[in-house]
Amino acid sequence: MPEAPITKTEDVDNSAAALPAAAKIQRGHSAPITALELLALTPLAVLILEGFFTIAGVGEQNFMKPDLELGSIHIPGKLVTWRLEGYSRESFSKAGWRDVERTVEKPANTYRVALIGDSATESLQVPLEQVWATIAEKQINLDLAAIKDKQPTKNPPHVEVINFGVSGYSTSQELLLLQKEVVKYKPDLIVVLYSRGDSDESSVDPAKYATAEPRPYFYLDQNNQLKLDRTVLIANKQKLQSNPVLEFLRAHSRIYGVFDQTNFQLNLTDKFYVKLRRIYTQITEKLSGTNKLSPAEEAEKPHYPKQDSFKVTQALMSEIQNTAKANGSRFLLLTFPDMGNIDPVFTAQLPALAKQGQSEGFDVLELSQPFRDYKGNEQLFYQVHFASGGHKVAAQVLSKYVEKLISEQIQSTEPKAELSK
Repeated sequence: MPEAPITKTEDVDNSAAALPAAAKIQRGHSAPITALELLALTPLAVLILEGFFTIAGVGEQNFMKPDLELGSIHIPGKLVTWRLEGYSRESFSKAGWRDVERTVEKPANTYRVALIGDSATESLQVPLEQVWATIAEKQINLDLAAIKDKQPTKNPPHVEVINFGVSGYSTSQELLLLQKEVVKYKPDLIVVLYSRGDSDESSVDPAKYATAEPRPYFYLDQNNQLKLDRTVLIANKQKLQSNPVLEFLRAHSRIYGVFDQTNFQLNLTDKFYVKLRRIYTQITEKLSGTNKLSPAEEAEKPHYPKQDSFKVTQALMSEIQNTAKANGSRFLLLTFPDMGNIDPVFTAQLPALAKQGQSEGFDVLELSQPFRDYKGNEQLFYQVHFASGGHKVAAQVLSKYVEKLISEQIQSTEPKAELSK
């Protein structure tokens, strides 16, 4: 029989020592990442993803933050990339307006126009240089410069058209924004763009407080006086209070913006998702006790019947006119173009608003006919908002109106001797 191989003691020892080392090497290739390693890698992954989203311009459509007075406001200085209709990519001003930087103090020999409205005024659908406010400002100043070139004795002012438009704003919010912020800029002319559906957003049925949008509302009391109703804001005060972490994420995180935009899109298109969110919100609010008024707040809650929303809207227009007059400004109400009786309620409101303007001393201009008369080749509308052609038409209407006012103002201040020539 063959002899068994002789194994040296040192060979056995070396093999035994080698096995654990080999096992360690093999395990190093296949062992899962530990929780500690994962935790260490997470910030790097977040930075990489944020960088990728920044380069791609993704997650930059979140530009609103909650506010206890107005319901929501712009995030100052926020870079916004907009793709829902059209395209734009710019930052809001440091004050939070879709506009170039302005000083609050009005410069000498300056005529200021304040544009107030919802997303049709804000105009994220086009680049800033194509917004009707920007076009109008440029055109007015060019035309006034031409007047001065022809008549050196005239000294027309420089015109600033400041865009105070905010997406989703109701006429109630626009009035409060005017009184809180816009009047600080000393506008000579206050222009409000009134759109379809605006009258339905300014008042609330008290029976529907629980599901109402968190924003300020107005109502007419038993003496037909306009009164502010902050009930829904107060009930949602915990949601509307400033949260430093969320404030930072809204302003700086594209990842947060992607999640927020996904939530927004699902709320628009997925009924099942909306239903689930509503159930979840109701359960969490019930368990946490939020969305409820304290006994003191409940006692102060106004009690009034369901309102006629258009009568409330007309009262708001009257208050805008009163605010304008009190601040030495003029009020112009522009109405969104009605291109074919799309909304019969809105169509019926237009002559009533024009009649109110004649009675109370403010001008009302309908954009409908200028839009119908447009002969250009550029698109007037996207799905809902102005496209480039629409901005040019709106800017032309505003330019002619402002130039007429300034011309009248110059003539009224010229010396009599000059006028007699």
